[in-house]
Amino acid sequence: MTSLEGEAPQAVIKPNPRNNPVIFKIFHNVQFNIVQHKKYVKEMIKLYKKIEANQFRESFKNALLYLFTFGDTSANVDRVIQFVATFCTSLDDEEEFLMFIFNIVFECQCVSGPSVRYRASQLLAAVLSALGEDASLDDDLCDKLLESQMQRLQDTRGAVRCRAALALQRLQNPMEPDDEVGLTERSPRVRRVVEEILIPSWLSSFQGNIIDLLKAIRLDNANDAKDSQYVAGKLLEPLFKRLQTSELLEWLPTDKNLRLIPAEKLNKETAWYWRHLAEHLQSIDDDETLETILPDLVLGMLLRVYDATDPIGRDALQVLITDTLTGDYGVLSADVIRSFVYALQLAVPDVSRRLDIVCRVLSALRDAPDGEAAPPAPRAQLRVSLNVAMEAQEEAVADIQKKLEELNLQTAPVAPIPIPTMKEVNSDPETLNKCLTILNCALSTPQLKTLTPMLEMMFNELELEMKGNPEVLDNALVTMALYGMLDKEFAKKHKAFFFKNFLDTSREDTVATALRAIIDLLCVHGARLFEEHVDTRLSTAHTSRATGSTLDPDTDQSLSDTAVSLTSTHSTVVELLLKIMDDPCPTYRLIIVEGLCRLLYLGHVESPSVLSRLLLLWFNPATVEEDMLRQTIGVFFQVFPMSVDGAQEQIQKATLPTLRALANAPANSPIAEIDQEAVVKFIVSLTRINHELVDSQGGMAAALCSRLVRGLPTGE
Repeated sequence: MTSLEGEAPQAVIKPNPRNNPVIFKIFHNVQFNIVQHKKYVKEMIKLYKKIEANQFRESFKNALLYLFTFGDTSANVDRVIQFVATFCTSLDDEEEFLMFIFNIVFECQCVSGPSVRYRASQLLAAVLSALGEDASLDDDLCDKLLESQMQRLQDTRGAVRCRAALALQRLQNPMEPDDEVGLTERSPRVRRVVEEILIPSWLSSFQGNIIDLLKAIRLDNANDAKDSQYVAGKLLEPLFKRLQTSELLEWLPTDKNLRLIPAEKLNKETAWYWRHLAEHLQSIDDDETLETILPDLVLGMLLRVYDATDPIGRDALQVLITDTLTGDYGVLSADVIRSFVYALQLAVPDVSRRLDIVCRVLSALRDAPDGEAAPPAPRAQLRVSLNVAMEAQEEAVADIQKKLEELNLQTAPVAPIPIPTMKEVNSDPETLNKCLTILNCALSTPQLKTLTPMLEMMFNELELEMKGNPEVLDNALVTMALYGMLDKEFAKKHKAFFFKNFLDTSREDTVATALRAIIDLLCVHGARLFEEHVDTRLSTAHTSRATGSTLDPDTDQSLSDTAVSLTSTHSTVVELLLKIMDDPCPTYRLIIVEGLCRLLYLGHVESPSVLSRLLLLWFNPATVEEDMLRQTIGVFFQVFPMSVDGAQEQIQKATLPTLRALANAPANSPIAEIDQEAVVKFIVSLTRINHELVDSQGGMAAALCSRLVRGLPTGE
């Protein structure tokens, strides 16, 4: 397996003559693509039955141990692990071979190499997942597996602890109230058990200290801070319902006079608890207790629960926000800036006044600092200067009156035109990003419906810098999209800016932002927003299609020869999105799928071929690891048939292209592995959800029968 990523052993070791080379060759081949796993599982089963059991197990174990030496960031190794799990659960005598695999896992759980511990836990989780939902294990074996993975939860390596948690999640028993795993259950019954039994038992193990419990559930990785905060909120909800307010206040370490947490006690856990307790007290309308834990002004997330009914309090809040945004208080993160701008809505409910304040804040940030002002003169010196000035004024007035009499007889000369001076502004990336973040938050308010002259002025002042600076492109794209949502003509005018950054694939984050911006604009203004000459572009787009397919004259007017073909009803932008959906980048694919689902749901796109693409993508085994993608498509098909007028007709017309694509798929294509019967059953289930006065299933059956009567093309 020379292509496996990671650090291979440095020493050159001669192959073990007892190792079967076929096993190692299969391990090498399955690392590149999961599509071929079924084929190699069959070959491995034949080899398993052919050679002696001890020889097979020795070679298999050696191949696994070699695999375990690679790091935890190799996608190739992940595919081999998945193959091993599939093979283990495909044998006739799987119980005996599974015990052999579990023994290998037990042997590798306490070795010194972190990659070996990681891969052992990963293999265990994969095998347990491959066993299916109805699988059962011996109680003693289950206890042994549970004990080993609970030990791995204390591992020094974060990645190992993560894999152990995944294995434990698979070992959970939803019907057992005392099960140690179950916090992520979606079932209301199991969730009630977790809230009433599991969480209180956790709290009792910390002697009732809620802060210590929050520390225990916090993830070590800084990138998972938001996940930890979310889990903390979910964990505190049942505790707030069960415990008395007096008990909850005991664990909030605020100073009684200042109503602030002392610096030595301020950390993530106390801040989370402070915030969620304030939200809880506000939700139950306990204003009296809320006043005892909130200071006069609060920052960040606590600004959302600040009482802004008092005019004096609103004025103070406005001063605090503008001072913090414009003052020199160090670098503020984007989340902090957004919290302050959103809190400005509490202080200034009127949109026009709020935009005026935002405009002044941006001007203050952009204005270059002036030179040092001269120190004020003493009082006595000012009095002397005043007297001298008054005497000079009297003399000057007399001189001017005399000159005016003389000038009355002469033509007044033309005054020279003053030369305009360019005002210096701050245009560094840090300042521009801060300005754009503030502006984007101000534009996100739902009260803003149209593009005002003040907004146009702010954009004109920032346009050149934000378009020409690559370090602010992401924020600039968001700004342009928000402006475009307020004004359709603005979006059309600046479409070149969106597509220029959209087609530049060198920066994945920027392309993703541009994709989201374009899709949001299409959802607001329609799929043909960027079409200038619709009729001409439709004809040319149809002839220059990348797939090179043509419409079958015998099919329905909107049906194409394959599910990936496009019809003449698409906009050029939607065609482009469909082509990019085949990009290997999962981020692009997820954004486009979400956008197409939104466009279909909103009625901006009516396309059976797009529905067919989504169906094939959902059943495609190549997307098995893209959970968010599959979840998005699944939720869409739950709501689309019963929420969108004309949905049944689109589903009906998408049936034939979908089946044709499955029938004509090449043998090496992942689509060839899709179960056609499962697809048909799913489509039929969609047509059962019918709120329209049409017989969708009858129409679909008639279309299929009509096609069969006309005969299938050669090769189908």
